[in-house]
Amino acid sequence: MPLSSCQALLGDPDRVVALELVGGTSRAVVVGDTLQLVVRAVTAAGDTVPGAAVIWAVLDTGAVGFSLDPELGRVIGEAPGKGSVQAAYEKLRTDPVLITVVAAAPAAPSGIHEWEERQQRQPRQERQRRQRYRE
Repeated sequence: MPLSSCQALLGDPDRVVALELVGGTSRAVVVGDTLQLVVRAVTAAGDTVPGAAVIWAVLDTGAVGFSLDPELGRVIGEAPGKGSVQAAYEKLRTDPVLITVVAAAPAAPSGIHEWEERQQRQPRQERQRRQRYRE
């Protein structure tokens, strides 16, 4: 088969034929943190298209606990919850990505640090007292 016939069957080798998710279909973000979603547009020739105009969208209609920048694929955790997003390029779509927003770990009470410092100083002070007693 002549080369031009193969090209006719395969089409333009530079056209985007697939979207490839990086990082899987289940992701987590902590309240107040940011998660960057990444998808690669892949051509018929297997090359990645840098700068392809991929658009992200939230699939859920209710509260999801995060906000999404549709052009950048940036998720900001706002409150504990779950929701799904999906990337699109022309007629292509990725599998949905489940985003789970988790609460931030509670900070240690302010007094706990002072207590820890006292505990660390105590053995040193005890050694100094014993030293004085021996003298």
